[in-house]
Amino acid sequence: MLKMKHPLLPGILLALGVIWGCETNPTDPTNVNDSDLSSKAVQNSAEIYNTVSTVKQVTEVLRGPNAILQVDQPGAQNIGSLSAQAQQVKQHVLRAYQLNQRRSNKVLGAMSDSLIWEITQKDKMAGYTERVRLYYDFDTGKARFEAIKFDFDDRHQIKYDSATVKLDLNKTLDDESDDTIESFEELKQYKVGHHMVEEWARVQLDDYAPGTEPTGGEFDKRIDYAESSLIQQTVEHARLTTDQGGEWSKVVKYNDGTQSSEKVTFTADGKGTFEEVRRFGTRIEGTFDSPEDDGVGSFTKRTTFPEGSDPKSIYETGNFTLDFADSTMHGSFEKTVEFKDGSKLSETVKFDESYENGKKITRLEINQSDGSHGILVIEEGLDIDRVSGEWTDPDGTYTKFKIDYFADGSARLEFQIWESRAAYDRGEDPIVSGMINFNPDGSGEGTVTENGQEQSVTVGPDGSAGGM
Repeated sequence: MLKMKHPLLPGILLALGVIWGCETNPTDPTNVNDSDLSSKAVQNSAEIYNTVSTVKQVTEVLRGPNAILQVDQPGAQNIGSLSAQAQQVKQHVLRAYQLNQRRSNKVLGAMSDSLIWEITQKDKMAGYTERVRLYYDFDTGKARFEAIKFDFDDRHQIKYDSATVKLDLNKTLDDESDDTIESFEELKQYKVGHHMVEEWARVQLDDYAPGTEPTGGEFDKRIDYAESSLIQQTVEHARLTTDQGGEWSKVVKYNDGTQSSEKVTFTADGKGTFEEVRRFGTRIEGTFDSPEDDGVGSFTKRTTFPEGSDPKSIYETGNFTLDFADSTMHGSFEKTVEFKDGSKLSETVKFDESYENGKKITRLEINQSDGSHGILVIEEGLDIDRVSGEWTDPDGTYTKFKIDYFADGSARLEFQIWESRAAYDRGEDPIVSGMINFNPDGSGEGTVTENGQEQSVTVGPDGSAGGM
């Protein structure tokens, strides 16, 4: 997945999209007719999807302005190592140049923006071919480093993935102390059948002196979706500085002509505010304090639904700590949902991050005031995040599920339901099963099978089930 982070591009770039809860109707399992297991399954699936969304997005926000620019290219995990990678390629070029005396400086100098080094290799274990190139203009001292992945096998949904770094080498190939990075650009194209067609992002850094760190820059990102997708396009922009903070904004355009918008502002000390207006009138406002400076962070968030909606609002607050040894976060947050009749439903989510075999794992423990509870495990991956878990309703109904969660906030959720955990342990067949494809706004569509009968279902942005 494409993840753009940087001291100038904090982890708020995914900022606070989907909130657990609903826009027009409550999704409290106790409000659902227990005889309608299909409807309950759909609404519980919406809750699970939205809880995962909230946790992922809030933890991104809390990592604050000191978050790192992460890209998928090997050796390029932040601006510092990205610069080091460019220097390594440059050294390869120098060695190749020294072995090829026929290509003199004079000849190369007559060729503007020349390809002077390239290597292509097939990585069977990873399932793709990678080509690395370096272009250099001896007249201007400018260089361009390209890392391109292609020929992906069936395990991947990407067909093309490229990263380009532009550098000013100040006409000194053998001296890296005077090099500066001008920009970074990444392009991903997806195979036919994927809901995204193309994903593009660019970081354009302000000029800075050799030997110092960048202090400001612009960020732009665009995702184009397939014609069959609910979303037509997303566009993001940010202006960020290390000493003055910055601002990030995002607009999502839907195929029905509606759109939603988000904005986050933050200060140099890691604090900030966010706001969002969804396409059907829901408003979200909140504050955050990153743990990057002192290891302790927090956030508050209030969601207000349109007039006449049930629930009326959701309030969330949480506190978190950062382990500087491995950059993992640990903490919990509380949610209170208020309904039209004055009743309330509360939820506690505890989460812990860890690393296993080089992958980040997030474990969630969820408890609701009505007795519902569950466990979720999120494993981050290159193309998608995979979520697995279990959920138990107040009446003892037991659900197992798995989710493929994509970079744009959409997801594919599969579930199976048993009458009880004991029935599952006995190896009995599930009484209900299904699959739902969720859109980034929380709506979705899929199928549910009950008593041998399959039916199409829909999920509204409010988490309500339809199509039954």
